[in-house]
Amino acid sequence: RLINAVDAARTTGALSHPARERGADELTTQIVWFKRDLRWHDHAPLTAAAARGSVLALYVIEPELWHQPDSSSRHWQFIRESLIDLSQALQRLGGTFVLQSGGVTQILQRLRDHYGIFELHSHEETGNAWTYARDLQVAEWCAENRIVWHEYPSNGVVRRLGNRDRWAALRNATMAKPQVKLSVRISFAPVPLALSAESIPEIADPRFGSSTPRVQRGGRTEGLKVLASFLDDRSERYMTTISKPGVSARHCSRLSAHIAYGTLSAREIEHALRRRIDHLEGIGDHSSLRWARQLQAFGSRLAWRCHFVQKLEQQPAIET
Repeated sequence: RLINAVDAARTTGALSHPARERGADELTTQIVWFKRDLRWHDHAPLTAAAARGSVLALYVIEPELWHQPDSSSRHWQFIRESLIDLSQALQRLGGTFVLQSGGVTQILQRLRDHYGIFELHSHEETGNAWTYARDLQVAEWCAENRIVWHEYPSNGVVRRLGNRDRWAALRNATMAKPQVKLSVRISFAPVPLALSAESIPEIADPRFGSSTPRVQRGGRTEGLKVLASFLDDRSERYMTTISKPGVSARHCSRLSAHIAYGTLSAREIEHALRRRIDHLEGIGDHSSLRWARQLQAFGSRLAWRCHFVQKLEQQPAIET
């Protein structure tokens, strides 16, 4: 019933026209909820919010999520470094994000109590059954509180697609579009006193489970370095080493975690990949053309990644 009600509301536009509680000329506060999109570049929710009013950037640590069997401290280590990097980037833009722990709807209610009507922006998320149920709760809360929730497609996933016959064309069209860039300076909203900003928890914080050995470093800054080293150096032997555990760690992209937690978007990786292939094909010698073919194979696997996330989006029972 709830799923049908939320989908019907979205389809008919019932969630797109809030009743204002402020003056007609006063811009509504825009809340950007960061989930698995820990970057500021090619970030449609942040860009759209900045154009509509003052922005409060929000990240929520959800205790129940970290009790799920597919969550571990390995994930937290990567997320933590990504949050630090994101915070520094937002500071350079003139603001910061607010980190809160607890249930998302309870935190949104505190924001509602402070700001009155606001607008919520986030990327769509294809996660596990728990995050899907949480999103349904957030959608119901928004409908009950006259809050518009703007959700934006993530990477190559197409929500509410009847079948996958047209998916490849839609995905490729999305990848071909220009990357989203901030067209206005972000005006950051003042942080409510009711939401005293929490500091980013340490790696060994027990709420994330037992600490593990060092894992791949997180953060957009690190992700850009990994992308550059792959395209400019490590990918030359991509196809010949992809199935060899001893050497694939060097010659494969090592971008999976960066895509999964959104420090890089699939589209910006595709664009960088295309530029590198064009450069190598422009050189035209045998070695360069062979390298270009290695990268074309990687491009196919980047598309496959979107394809399998799309399968999970349309067939969530795959999880169980």
